[in-house]
Formats: sequence, structure tokens, C-alpha cells
Amino acid sequence: MRGLLLLLLCAGCSDGTSYLVVRVASSHAVTVTAIDVTATHNGQQSITRVAPATGFAIPPQASFALKFSPERSGEVLVALKAWNGAVLVGTASGARTLNHGGVAELEVALDGNPNSIDLGADSAVPIDAATVSDLTVPNDLRLSGDLNLPFPTFKSAASLIAGAGPFSVIAAQLDNDQNTDIACANVSANTVSVLIGNGDGTFKKKVDYGVGVAPYAIAAGDLNGDQKIDLVTANEALVGNVSVLINKGGGEFETAVNYATDSVNGSAPFSVAIGLFDSDVVPDLVVGNFATDNLAVLLGEGNGKFKKALTYKANQHPPWFVAVGDFDDDKKLDVVAAEQTLNKVTVYLGDGKGSFGSAADLVAGGNPSSVVVGRLDSDQKLDLVVANRASNDVSVLIGKGNGTFLAPVNTPAGQGAHAVTLGDFNGDAVLDVAVANDLANTVSILLGHGDGSLKIPANFPVGNKPVSIAVGDFNNDQKPDIVTADQNSNGLSVLINSTK
Repeated sequence: MRGLLLLLLCAGCSDGTSYLVVRVASSHAVTVTAIDVTATHNGQQSITRVAPATGFAIPPQASFALKFSPERSGEVLVALKAWNGAVLVGTASGARTLNHGGVAELEVALDGNPNSIDLGADSAVPIDAATVSDLTVPNDLRLSGDLNLPFPTFKSAASLIAGAGPFSVIAAQLDNDQNTDIACANVSANTVSVLIGNGDGTFKKKVDYGVGVAPYAIAAGDLNGDQKIDLVTANEALVGNVSVLINKGGGEFETAVNYATDSVNGSAPFSVAIGLFDSDVVPDLVVGNFATDNLAVLLGEGNGKFKKALTYKANQHPPWFVAVGDFDDDKKLDVVAAEQTLNKVTVYLGDGKGSFGSAADLVAGGNPSSVVVGRLDSDQKLDLVVANRASNDVSVLIGKGNGTFLAPVNTPAGQGAHAVTLGDFNGDAVLDVAVANDLANTVSILLGHGDGSLKIPANFPVGNKPVSIAVGDFNNDQKPDIVTADQNSNGLSVLINSTK
């Protein structure tokens, strides 16, 4: 058995107390019923057993916290023994130097051989001032923004069959029964798979609809004003077009109608978003044309049909992924594009007439592959979160409300951070971040503090090469669940939120 134990110390509580937060994960299902923690400081030793009534079911990731009084500082030696009943699952040990205000990580492997200890590369990192003699375990303490709410947990991922090469996924109510459904674009099959939800976290067998060649992206919205959610895909190969699927009702769709995204073939649209870009209150489309290095706007006619694409030269960089929002508070929709080639995102301010004025480049991390729009702090201005695949992190850019943003703050995610979305996963009324990591085959959850900053992530296993992620309440329990499109598995992974 192979596992991962991540130790963090979170400081900054109002009384000066520090907390050693322990997170336990494993690549194989295992139950840990108790963990003995031995801490030694200046010759003083404290032993604490963490043994919740239900144990730790791994996966999903479990967490607990140890409380330290803030009287002294110095090196602390920590040794852990993990038990499953009377069976010793594994051991870990390491040293930490306690200094006020720090955060530390320690990665170790839980092996079946209790004598096998892997300290990792990080053996001594400053953390908060503490004395080990007062080590205690608060009864209800869990890792969160204020250490008073539960860290989110998810049931083990359930696999669903999609088409060949699912590359983009959305969650929406497609058949008007109040249950959340799923649709994904299958880049290798040239189809969209629709999976109707049963309302209990399970789904009916997929139904496939043909679209254009190599659909890399999918978006959902009511395109003809009939109160039914329609679908549109961006199809990268050959001509380069979008396919519009009009909802007939009951979760069934009409034959796709294609619209070119440029006046020349081979525009390679990799992304599409829906928004109101002119003044007629009819949904329009914006597309990022990667090969012809432009944005295309297709103005809607209100009946599910669209006018000829109008193209606008991108700001020196080909757009890979597009999202929309009103970034300058002028009641006109703007566009943000993630541009992989130059490690930037670009904001295009809309003029309310279906066109764009000034554009501004913003620095992100390495190889930005996805961007999502939301409010991560309390000022009611839209912010950006960018998934950076090459640097394995996310960039948070806090909006000023005038179309400009603060410098990015990067937080580690997982290997191959490919796609990002938002949701309140622990019920504290603060938006959190979820990232699909296509090299680690995990979803990272980064809890928000409400000020734009994020916690170090917890990771949950999903299928092979998750390249897209969406949020929806799949079992009607008022908690946001997660679905990923797993390209190499030809399927989807559903993570049901089990946070207490």
C-alpha cells in the first residue's frame, strides 16, 4: 500500500494558538482507525491518539488538527503511527522548527512495512511558536478558512462512460426535472454525450449527438428563449466551426447546426462561451480561434440561430480558453482569454455593441489552460482564477472593478493543473477553487479565505487525464458535487460531496 501524509501548521488564530493540521490520503482504499502522534520538544514528550468514532476512510482524504500553546519555540520532533484496528498501517517521522507565522509541509509514504520511512525532501521548515507539553486535540476542529468548519470530503469517484476522448464537460438541468445532468464534448468521437441525472448522484446511460470535427469545448445556455438549456461546441479541426444543439425537451436535442467561426478555414476554435455582447438581450457566442489568432463573436437572432462571425484580432497571443464577465462595472460583458503560449491572460473590454475596445495582458503562471470568473473577496468586484498547467498552480487575480487587476498570487495545485472551477465546497459561504490535474489524475480543492487567498490543496483521485471540470448538485443535498472529463479513460468521474 502506498499513501501520502501531508502535515501543515496553520497559525494566526485570535488567541495566538497554533494548529498542526494533519491530512491523510492514499492511492489505495484503506481505513485508518487511529493515529498516535508523539511530539518531543526540549526533552519533553507528549503522546496524543487521534481516533474518531468512524475512523478515516481513505480515499477520500481525511483531516484532523492538533493544538499547540504558543509559549515557546524551537525544534519539535514528530513521529506518527497509523493503525487499522490492531494492525500497524505505517509510520512517519520528521522534525520541524517552530517559528511564529509559518506554514510547513511534510510528505511521507505510508507503507505496509512500518520500518519504511520516507521523509521527503522537506525535513525542516519554520512553523509557529508552540510548546509540545500542551498538545491537545479539539473535539470538533477541522481544516477550513477559520478552522471552525469542516474541510470538504468527497466519496470515492464514480466512473461514467462517455465517448472517445471527452475533453470538456458541463453540468446543467437539461430535461427540466430539477435534477442536474451532464453533457460532455468528445474530441475523438466528434460527439456530445448527454447523461441525464436521476437526482441521487447516479445517471442514465449516455445518449450521443453528432457535432463537428474535434469538439474541444462545450457550453450550455438557453439560446432560443424557450426556457430549455441548449448546447454549443467549439470544433477545432478542418473548417473550424461551432455546433449548436437545440434542446427539444426531455433532455433530447435536435440535429446540430454548424456555424463557421472565421471567414477562412482552419481557424481552430478551442473554446466557446455564451453571453450578451450587444443590446438586444439575445444570447450570443464568443469563440477563441487559436490558429487564426482572433476572437469571434456570433450574434444571436433569438431563435437559436446565429449571424455570420465577426472576428477581432487577439492581443498578440492566440486565445486557448475564453470566459466572460463585466470586469469594469459598465453593464457590458467583457471577455478574458487564457493564452498558453506566452503565460498570460488577456482581458478584452466589451463596448456593448458586439465588439471590443482596449485589451490588456495580465501575467499568469506557466501555460495557462483555463480561467474562471467569480468573486473571491468581499468587494463585489469580479476576480479571475487561472489554472496553469506547466507551473502546476493557480493564479488569483483580484479585480479592481475598472477592468484592471492586482498582480497574480499563485497557489500550488496538482501536477498538470489543466482546468479550474469554483464552488463553496465546505459550506462557509466563501467560494473555493477546484482544479483538474491531468498529470496527477486528481482534483485539487483549495479552500478560499474570503479575501482572495487560498489554502494549500487537498487532492482527490479521479480518472485518467482529467482535462475539464464542472460543478453541480447531483444528489439534491444542497452541496456542490464535481464531475471531470477524463480524456484517456473515455469517461467521466463524479465526486459526491460528503462534507458533514
